[in-house]
Amino acid sequence: MRKSNYDKQPSTHIDGEMVIGWDNIVQKLSEVWRDNPVWAIDLYPGTYEEDFIAAFAKTGRKIINTRDLMRPEEEIRQGQEDYQYPRPDATGRGNPTTHRTLHDG
Repeated sequence: MRKSNYDKQPSTHIDGEMVIGWDNIVQKLSEVWRDNPVWAIDLYPGTYEEDFIAAFAKTGRKIINTRDLMRPEEEIRQGQEDYQYPRPDATGRGNPTTHRTLHDG
């Protein structure tokens, strides 16, 4: 049997410090970034966004949640319907009578 080369306990050595807890993170960033007027922070999927927003609201900085700026998925899909490739009909060909392109106006 072949030996697995998958690292089941990967790790990376880093120098620096680790800050735990939203209040501590906010305090540290406020110290380090105190002279920066704009903070742009990206959160990974699965992050507790509500906790993040509540903690950073304490800084008095304006928070813009980019999710709030997005159009709803259904609205985007409806706007793209006319510009999708034609779906094959029973013959396996697209139906040109129901398909428009960007050049059709």
